[in-house]
Amino acid sequence: MSIQTVKFLLVDDVEENLLALEALLRRDGLELIKARSGPEALELLLAHEFALALLDVQMPGMDGFELAELMRGTERTKSIPIVFLTAGGFDEQRRFRGYGAGAVDFLFKPIEPEILKSKADVFYELYIKRQEAIKQSESLREALAKNAELVASVQRLNESLERSVEERTAQLLEANEQLQGFTYSVAHDFRQHIRGINTNASMILEEAGPSLGEHRKSLERIGQVACRMGQMTDDLLNYARFRSETLRPVELDLTEMALEATETYQSLYPHARCCVAPGLTVSGDRTLVRILLDNLLDNAFKYSQEAPYPLVEVGRANDAFFVRDNGSGFDMAYAHKLFLPFERLHSDDALGGTGIGLANVRRIVQRHGGKIWATAAVGAGSTFFFTLKGDEGD
Repeated sequence: MSIQTVKFLLVDDVEENLLALEALLRRDGLELIKARSGPEALELLLAHEFALALLDVQMPGMDGFELAELMRGTERTKSIPIVFLTAGGFDEQRRFRGYGAGAVDFLFKPIEPEILKSKADVFYELYIKRQEAIKQSESLREALAKNAELVASVQRLNESLERSVEERTAQLLEANEQLQGFTYSVAHDFRQHIRGINTNASMILEEAGPSLGEHRKSLERIGQVACRMGQMTDDLLNYARFRSETLRPVELDLTEMALEATETYQSLYPHARCCVAPGLTVSGDRTLVRILLDNLLDNAFKYSQEAPYPLVEVGRANDAFFVRDNGSGFDMAYAHKLFLPFERLHSDDALGGTGIGLANVRRIVQRHGGKIWATAAVGAGSTFFFTLKGDEGD
């Protein structure tokens, strides 16, 4: 099976609104299908598989709420995420009705382009990852078709994976406005399902023994894909959340925060030394700055382990803070890719990572009106510099 083009359904009775949405959301690999009424949308829902439905609330005849309720009552369309677009003011009764009809979010007109794109990107990537998981499952079933007993076991494992993905999607759809309800506790629940899948895979590997032959790697891959999906989902949600989350800047003791964070990493990497400069203070959102430090320190400790005497430093140079390590470094020719989502300059899978961490770091710095950059040399370590103004940037 080839991964399908991702499709979004746009429903609005005003042609100008549809054209505006189409212009904002257009990207490679995404097909935008438009409907000008509820009945027309229902016909399209029977003919296409959609990753997201953007519904105008106020339409003549069948309004957006009625269309959503009909979608929730149909097996084929009940799991499609719905975002309502409305020009109405803040009305709790209308909002509760929308969430009751299955909405994942409300966006109020005039729509902020960056917020709309950020939310759309999340559902685009979730759909792609789900299709990839299904493709892996089908490939494995074909490879093991000659061994009926093993195929049955793997099929149960695949079904468990697909149920976990569906449960995760359902949890995402229950989130409250602007994805604020997508928390790490939900991600933790999903990881519990992942651990169950990995346990089942290990049991099958142990029981089947040598009879697996060349299919052993395929079975192991199922667990790896599931784990990566869980982490990727969390990172993508954070990537969207950091763009719109309200900042709560306070005066922070960056030295104390860095020392607290390094305690964990030094227990994981006991041979590494860490030096944190005293008197580092900054104005910023405590939660987001802690996430920023965690990402930079995690990379510094992780990539310095090949050094004879691993060393991580946190300090300040002029107006910029820095996190420095003496690890593997990277080629500055690729520095322009460093903070892009899904870009990894190290190919060693044993080091983990999803390619979203530094993208999240840059977004946090930008939300604080600051800048981030890095210097490095292959085999000679890296230094990440960042500034924080404490207020929201552009």
